[in-house]
Amino acid sequence: MAELPPMQYRMLGRTGLRVSLLGLGTGGPSLFGQSTGVNQDDATRLVRRALDIGVNFIDSSPQYENSEGRLGEALDGVPRDRYVLATKFVYEREGVLADPAEVVRSVEGSLRRLRTDCIDLMQFHGLKPPHYETAIDRLMPTVLRLRDAGKFRYVGITENYREDSAHQTLTKAVIDHRVEAVMVAYNLLGPSADQALLPACRKREVGVIGMVAVRRSLSRPELLRQRLADAIAKGVVDGELLSDRVNPLGWLLQGEVDSLPAAGYKFAAGHPVVATVLTGTASISHLEANAVAILGPPLPIEHMDRLRRIFGSVREPLGQ
Repeated sequence: MAELPPMQYRMLGRTGLRVSLLGLGTGGPSLFGQSTGVNQDDATRLVRRALDIGVNFIDSSPQYENSEGRLGEALDGVPRDRYVLATKFVYEREGVLADPAEVVRSVEGSLRRLRTDCIDLMQFHGLKPPHYETAIDRLMPTVLRLRDAGKFRYVGITENYREDSAHQTLTKAVIDHRVEAVMVAYNLLGPSADQALLPACRKREVGVIGMVAVRRSLSRPELLRQRLADAIAKGVVDGELLSDRVNPLGWLLQGEVDSLPAAGYKFAAGHPVVATVLTGTASISHLEANAVAILGPPLPIEHMDRLRRIFGSVREPLGQ
């Protein structure tokens, strides 16, 4: 097995949970390997390798097909204090809000599939701005009752980045003191959470989980060029700040940064309020490469600042 840098840990807001800077997600394009032919044995090896290198934060969802079941089997027999477990519940289907009984069934199902009697962090999954007030008013009393009954320890919210790239839901939830943790899309092509959300999280000691640190355009040069050309044409990005149209982000590839995905992980981990950054890989080699990137030397401050100047005002996903 490869020798990797020692894992780094940060506190997840005021929860008191000490989480690994690199977290393991079981969603993403591969859905924990379910869409790419990864079997249960290989999924188990991935999880065990993640634990071996110090990853202790693992996130799932009942909406990721059978990811919870696969994860529960992979963790079977692992001491419970070796990992921090997060999952979600579905608050709506096709625009119809769940009722409290559905939340109870969802939580009980997650506990069963994950083979545990207590989940560390339970999250509203992809809460959209138009649903925020109604969903909170309707479902939060049941969520808090389940928490108080010991089904889980802390409450969080994840955002629907495609419909809420301005982070309205998470910012409101933090300001309203509704949750202990948020999961935010934060990446070098979309760092707008810097402006309101992350400062609010720092002020109120809300834990931050970074998702979509790397999207496919960072590993596909032609797609990246097209995305940025479209953004420049629409005036979303100032073209004068990206004068090299052939290799617009090539200036990031210096020193310890050998790829744009590596730069993406370094950027997401570069904000001190971000406690953990998820990788959704189902490959051990990708897991290890991402660990090397995120645990190695950070992006130079001048590169972080330059990315924020270029993309800080972007209010739409550029990196799908």
